[in-house]
Amino acid sequence: MTREQALSRAVDAANEARALAGKAKDAAYGRESTARTALYATASRAWSDAAQAYIGIAAELAVDEKPEA
Repeated sequence: MTREQALSRAVDAANEARALAGKAKDAAYGRESTARTALYATASRAWSDAAQAYIGIAAELAVDEKPEA
């Protein structure tokens, strides 16, 4: 995995977390059950954790010093 791949996956995971957080918010203010709201919130947190992990991986990978052609 390259640094760029790790950063790309971090962005993807962060977007998933944001989408699920929105669903949790909608469920909390709508007619959804409390359990469903909690499931969305938990899934959002899991994606957030994944994003943070990929950011950590990217931070440890060397930056490619070669200029892009």
